[in-house]
Amino acid sequence: MTISINVSRGPYRAGSTVAGKVELPVGRDYNVQSITISFSGRCKSKVTEGSSNNSRTRHYGRVQLFYFKQTLFTGPYTLHGNATFPFSFTFPDRCSSDTRSPLADNFQPSRFFDDNRQQPLPASFRDSSTTIGQDIEVFVSYELEANLVSTKTFGGNMETTVILHLVQDRLIENPDSMPHSSETRFSVRSKYLLPEFQEHEPTLSKKLNALINPSKMPIAVFRLYLSMPTVGIVGQDMPLTLRLEHDLQNSTVRAPPVVHLRRIKWTLQATTWLRCTSAGLFASQDVLETCHDEHTIADYQASDLGIPTAGCMNLGDLLACRGLTRKTNVSPSFKTFNVSRVYSLRVKISIECAKEKFTRVLTGPEFLLLPKTYVPHPLQTDDQLPSYQDASKS
Repeated sequence: MTISINVSRGPYRAGSTVAGKVELPVGRDYNVQSITISFSGRCKSKVTEGSSNNSRTRHYGRVQLFYFKQTLFTGPYTLHGNATFPFSFTFPDRCSSDTRSPLADNFQPSRFFDDNRQQPLPASFRDSSTTIGQDIEVFVSYELEANLVSTKTFGGNMETTVILHLVQDRLIENPDSMPHSSETRFSVRSKYLLPEFQEHEPTLSKKLNALINPSKMPIAVFRLYLSMPTVGIVGQDMPLTLRLEHDLQNSTVRAPPVVHLRRIKWTLQATTWLRCTSAGLFASQDVLETCHDEHTIADYQASDLGIPTAGCMNLGDLLACRGLTRKTNVSPSFKTFNVSRVYSLRVKISIECAKEKFTRVLTGPEFLLLPKTYVPHPLQTDDQLPSYQDASKS
């Protein structure tokens, strides 16, 4: 048995009160010198390289976001096992300006990370990957740690830790999706573009002529434009627009042929960037690594869905009607001292025209994924900021 912390794990937000009790196990008495509880936030990155334990190199990145400590009891005194000690902290909205971390001080500037000492607290986060010869682990964690120091010389000390879950809110209620347009082309050279091949089975002579003179077969050239957002919200539908244009200048077919959408797969490409200080006495360069994973937003297969060659086709509405675009099990985008989470959207589209099938893959620029919940934050004066006078900083 050990000392315990009775507290809600969350979720919490910046400014939330974290209140609970430190409790001693029942059934015995304890000779206590002191009981303390600390409240802290930290970011950790770790890269382990090598194929065996004896030859493995470990690179670390550790940043302390804030640290508060309260003394709940001072002895020496004998306490009974049913004793409880209440505590209360307030989640800060920003990292502490006086936070010190030798490893963080050694980081070199990078566009993938945020080195501002007073940046907003990132949400709780954890990611890892394992490949041949390399293990990667990162987390952003907020913890309560209770410690009992005994008056005994040997034994009697107890400690326990509870991890709290912090979420972020977005500051803009209805952000602009800031769409990005990508273009690709495809051409169809087929006998099935000819009216006589479309309406009925051609004669043997026409089939042979098409095989002998493929250059004389008609051609239809298309431009495909796909507009996808660069800003989105966790759990909300996103716009996705498809526009097909018949390129008459480069086509021999004047009337636009029918083009069918056969399949569309829309994925969210996630990348976790992490940096560590290099291991070794003379190391001077940061270790930068990435973890990658993919989230399927929608995977829709159509049987007979024509793509219009005039106007736009709203694929976002099409997929939303089938409940496919609401992804909620992903973390919002963020950048902090040694960990960042960035996204991009990728669309794989399969189409068919004149019995020929084509597949195109289009990837957008960096995609900003905002938190699910909107909470307006009023401007605060110095008198309105959270107070931590009841906590002594360590």
